[in-house]
Amino acid sequence: MSEPCFIDAHCHLSDSRMKDRARIAIREAQAAGVGAFFLGGVESQEWHRQLELKREFPNLVRTSYGIHPWTVERLSREALEQEFLELEREITNADALGETGLDFYKSRNPDRFSDQEEFFRRQLDLAKAYRKPLVLHVVKAHARAMERVKDSGPEVPIVVHSFSGSVEEAKAWARMGAFLSFSGGIAREGAGASQKSKEALRGIPLSSLLFETDSPDQAFRPGVHEPRLVIEVYEAASRILQVPLSELKEIVAENFSKIR
Repeated sequence: MSEPCFIDAHCHLSDSRMKDRARIAIREAQAAGVGAFFLGGVESQEWHRQLELKREFPNLVRTSYGIHPWTVERLSREALEQEFLELEREITNADALGETGLDFYKSRNPDRFSDQEEFFRRQLDLAKAYRKPLVLHVVKAHARAMERVKDSGPEVPIVVHSFSGSVEEAKAWARMGAFLSFSGGIAREGAGASQKSKEALRGIPLSSLLFETDSPDQAFRPGVHEPRLVIEVYEAASRILQVPLSELKEIVAENFSKIR
């Protein structure tokens, strides 16, 4: 039996910033031992780039189409309706639906929170109708997002990407059967949000864990931030949890296999 690979459970290789690097990044990560890439979708203009990458790397890339909370905030109501129509047309081409969710961080526009909630609900209903796993972006709104998921009852695998909530919120998601994906914050030294994430990491079952880079965003050290660096996230988690790296790879690979 071959050794399980490392998995980047959330990255943005279809982002326009990665246009000239995406294929190189995949090959470099693959050479380092990363064998799966779960792409996060934010708006229609990059869903098609995801499909191109999957066609080129069919055994490596998994796609996810969604309307990100920041996209909801940025677009007009008319443009959002068009975006949702496009999502309805294209969702059968995707492996999952997302990123969708709620972001009530202090820098976000509270005048658009109701729009965030509406399009989150509509995307939850779409995931339920098409039996698509959900990829969630949730910031400062975990209780509200959990309420919305429970109301919708999609009964599909759920990934809360780049989890940044409290240990209590992490446990609540885990009780709902969600997978929590931790990014490079756990690899940082020092206090603050990274310590909070480490506490949440220690507080949930290993059967709920995934790891990601969210690249090219959320760089946790200077330099190019790409999927090959997910190995450092695994290594940090191995130290924090005191679980051998080889065992952690097996656990996460098993968890990832359930997101279908």
